[in-house]
Parts: sequence; structure tokens; C-alpha cells
Amino acid sequence: MKRYILLLIPFSIFGQTHPNLQIHFQPGEPIYVYETASPGASPVLYSALVQNVAIINTSDEPRIITSAEFIAYGNEHPIQTKHVDASVLRQHAQRLNQYEQAGVLELLEFQLQRGSYFKKEMTLASSDTLAPKQVLILQHQPFLFDQLPDQLQLKVTSRDSNAKTFEDVASVGIVNHQSDNTYVFPVTGQWLVAAGPSFSGHHRWAGIQEFAFDLIQLGDGTRSFKNEGNQLSDYHCYGLPVRAVADGEVVKVIDSEAESTIMLKRSDESENEHLQRVMAHQGQLLEKGMDAILGNHVIIQHGSGEYSVYAHLKPGSITVSVGDMPKSGENLGAIGNSGNSTEPHLHFHLSDSPEVTYSRSLPIRFKGIALIPDDTGFITHLHSGQIVRAE
Repeated sequence: MKRYILLLIPFSIFGQTHPNLQIHFQPGEPIYVYETASPGASPVLYSALVQNVAIINTSDEPRIITSAEFIAYGNEHPIQTKHVDASVLRQHAQRLNQYEQAGVLELLEFQLQRGSYFKKEMTLASSDTLAPKQVLILQHQPFLFDQLPDQLQLKVTSRDSNAKTFEDVASVGIVNHQSDNTYVFPVTGQWLVAAGPSFSGHHRWAGIQEFAFDLIQLGDGTRSFKNEGNQLSDYHCYGLPVRAVADGEVVKVIDSEAESTIMLKRSDESENEHLQRVMAHQGQLLEKGMDAILGNHVIIQHGSGEYSVYAHLKPGSITVSVGDMPKSGENLGAIGNSGNSTEPHLHFHLSDSPEVTYSRSLPIRFKGIALIPDDTGFITHLHSGQIVRAE
């Protein structure tokens, strides 16, 4: 999928000096919404998230950003406005600058994708004052709309050392993505969406997995495991089959990552102790690269430039190879606990590229699913905490 940046002012990328600021959205054109609705008669709401916006000073003198304002438009009429104060801009600048100074910014490249919308050698500003060739990245701006916009505009106001004021505007389209492909659920039976594309889940806050799902099974109670849960075989979904969501061609297979129990929560530790241990191990995995994060995984290319990603699979369980052409519903492997996994589960998402680090996740609708216990057929987008049954 090609990405476009639509600006309302002319500019030349990365090159010439301009009196004003450049603004780049990441991901670029378009921003995808995700539907939110109850099974009843409530109207559909549309959630959207601006992952990153780079504000770049290409002039020869400092610029002080005084404010930023998002305006959503529908049929050329403003329907929602969100003001971002200079204090918020400073907070974002300071946080990323601290990461840069600590030498850990590269570990966040999967989230920032700096190389896709500005030159990585440009330095990050540490405040709302941008020196020449400096960048301020505004992250994670959420929106909820009761009608679908078609465009989101960002207006940035700044001033120079002589108090001269500048106003720069950029815009990006907003789309409720509907694929040309038909997709089945990647597993059969009854499953809990442990994490989905909701704002309350961790997936939504990184563009490469914004619309991803973590799927587990519950037993008779509310636990995903039996006994003490300190063995992989204790988990109800461990070893269950994973299937292709549509016809396609296998373009990547990794089946060399070992499983570990290191990130399973211990019965004698607190939630905070577990979190600290998990974060330390995740840092080690990030240093090894995206394959170590995904663990054993399969990526399949479908029509319209869409790719399905199945991660954390059980070692030795993968039944396909690169170049194979599995049909919809065909077995691919088994659920495991390889990679960045705190317990056995299937991580699944739809992507626009097999190069996961520089991809973006796409919203997906599944056929042949029903919500438990109540389903009127109204909901098309799954969310965290829902229980789904798949044919």
C-alpha cells in the first residue's frame, strides 16, 4: 500500500529551506478508524489514533511552537476540534529526548518509524523550541467520532525570536477500511480477545500492531490455565491449531525460536514484580530484533497488498514453508509461547507489508463469528474483553 502525505501548503521534502515548519503524519495517508458499538441499537462510534506527527523546523533560525490544533472535517465542515497546549508538546519532546540521551531510542523504532517520515540524522528537540533541522514528535493523539470524518487537519502555530507568528497546516485522510478479501477467524471454537484494537489495550498504541488481537481460551472459571500455571502445558490454548484466514502465499516463516517460561507470572510475585521482570526481558528481545519479538511466526500474502501475521507459535509446529499456497482455513501451526509472550496465546494481525518493523496494521472484519453470550450480528469490529465463537 502506498502512503501519501497531503499538505495544504507546498513543500520540498528534506531539502530546501522554508520560512515555516513542515508537518508529517506517521502512518501517513490515510488514518484508519475502528468501529465501536454495543450489540443493541446504539449508533456506531469511530475511534482513531494519530500515532506520530513530526513537526520539523527547516528554517535557519529557531522556532518556538506555541500551540497545535487538530480539526476533523466531514464534507468540508468541521465536526471536532482538539487543542494541544504547548506544555503537552514540551512533555512529548522531553520524553523522547530522554530516550535518545539514554541510547534506547533505536529500540522504539518499531513504534516511531522515524526513517519513513523524516531523516533519522535530524535531532529531536528537547522542548517546544526547535533549532534549525530539529524535530518534535507529537505521539498518540486519540479521537472518538460520532460521525465518520473524511479528513483530519493539524494546525501548528509558532513564532521566531522576533515574535513573528507563523501558522502551518497539514492534513491527512480518514478512512473506515473495508478489505476486498474475505477473512475467517484464525482459530475455531470459543476464545477471549485478551487484547484487541481498543484504546484500553497495548496494541492500539503502536502502528505496526494497532489493530492486532491476542487470543486465549478460558477454562470453566476465569483463568486461562489449570494447576499453578507455571508450565506451558497448563494453558488451555497451548498447542491448539492455527489456521490461515484466507487463501494466499506464504512469504515468511520463522520456526527457530525457543519457548520459555521466563515471563509466566509466578504465584508468589506481585503484579508489579512481574511487570518489572517482563519489561527487562522485553528489552533483551527488542535488542535482538522483530523476529525475536514475534517468536515463531508465519506471514501470508493475500490480495490487495494485505498480509496476515500469526505469531508466538509452538516450535516445530509450523506446517507450511515459504512459497506454499495455503487455502482459507488450512492448518499453519500450533499456539505456543515463543517470542515476546507472557503466556501461551495467538497474536494475530493484518498488515500492509511483510516487513513488520516498517509496516502498519490494518483493521479486519471476520466472517463466521458470533459474540458470547449476546450477538445480534450488529458488531463487525472485535474489542478487548469480548468472547467470540468461530466456526
